[in-house]
Amino acid sequence: MTVSLLPDPALNALRGPGVSRIIVGFSGGMDSVALLHAVVQDIEGPEILALHINHGLHSDSDDWQRHCESLCALLGVDLICKRVQVDKQKSVETAARLARYRVFEDHLSAGDLLLLAHHEDDQRETGFFQLLRGHSGAGLLGMPMRRPLGQGQIFRPLLGVAQNEIRRYVQDHALGFIDDPSNQDLSHDRNFIRHQVFPLLDTRFKGWSERFTGQLTEDEETRRLLIEVARDDLRSIATETGWDVAALMTLGRGRAINALKTMLMLVTGSVPARAQIDSGYSMITQGAGQAPGVFAVLGFEFHRHQGVFNLVPAMTDSWIRGSQPAESDGIWSERGLSLQSSVALGGLKIDRSDLRWTLEKSGRTIDLDRRTAVSELLSQAGIPVWARLRLPVLELDQKVVAIPALPRWQFKQRIASEHAVSGQQLGRHFIARLEDDLNVKGIVLSP
Repeated sequence: MTVSLLPDPALNALRGPGVSRIIVGFSGGMDSVALLHAVVQDIEGPEILALHINHGLHSDSDDWQRHCESLCALLGVDLICKRVQVDKQKSVETAARLARYRVFEDHLSAGDLLLLAHHEDDQRETGFFQLLRGHSGAGLLGMPMRRPLGQGQIFRPLLGVAQNEIRRYVQDHALGFIDDPSNQDLSHDRNFIRHQVFPLLDTRFKGWSERFTGQLTEDEETRRLLIEVARDDLRSIATETGWDVAALMTLGRGRAINALKTMLMLVTGSVPARAQIDSGYSMITQGAGQAPGVFAVLGFEFHRHQGVFNLVPAMTDSWIRGSQPAESDGIWSERGLSLQSSVALGGLKIDRSDLRWTLEKSGRTIDLDRRTAVSELLSQAGIPVWARLRLPVLELDQKVVAIPALPRWQFKQRIASEHAVSGQQLGRHFIARLEDDLNVKGIVLSP
């Protein structure tokens, strides 16, 4: 009988009754090829899919995608391929990861498990890298085996498996895989650690790797306690519209820093640098009662407004993409925004087909019996800056004709006078639902 690459706890989790689909993150590299093959061999019941992200960062990216298609065809697995745009003005590693996780999130439904092929060596590398960045405590937790993402969950079944075992598995089953040359690029910190630092430590400190991994495991309970303390603290400061700044400050600086760090770790899956957390904490607390503030970190933004702070996804190019045609149901759906329409008495004249949605509101006005600045109208309604920035408005010839309703702030739809119909006629109604945090509270406060 062939021994499975997947440890028994992982097999039990994948065979659990609540799993509807298993989606394997599939780069075509050795680790993901081994993982997909093992899942196909050992798991029956749930639908098995593979998801390949084409970052377009290498001249062979399209060849790699074709190779993944061939491998999946041989294994009898349906493959989803998605091409993403990576912002090369920032850290390419970080930008690629953010783009990748946005696709992951979009493809996860309730009951889905997204399997990633990170292994024991990756976990040790992550812990060592965080140590070099000055982290301690919860920051050294490394990659979680399982965490929520969107409507589904990420699961890393190979975290306790050494890469040598994966290599033997691939050789034993004669599996072909892609050898990405970027894995040898020493300009990337992780590659430098893997290829330069670790071999040097091996020659000087025999057995250091096992001791380091063992210490990470031994300290895991302490780190998890820090996370639970942070969750309790976050529960105590949660409000209907976000998180209370004054309540955060009453925790004391140490516990507040731990709470903010944990929030980011749980939501992004990455550990922020201490300097980033310190800066975010300063923005949130030192500006309390002053003008709204914002601090960007790990593809998200901390926003402070009227004594409340929120963690929101950064506005990417997919948000800022120019005006969009005004269509019917399912008009616009982005990270944290759902824009919907319906027909009922009153509202906007239906017979206009030349209207467009835009995020641009600077200097724009709307004629509501008297001409009113859109930004001022939203501000007076108590709508925070992060929501104003993400709220699309309907325009005609650069004049705002409609602002959607925002139920979260009890803000009713506004229609420019000349484009409104009477309460006895059918018109179009628009509702924008803005979630500040892509269910940040659900992720952070869940057991």
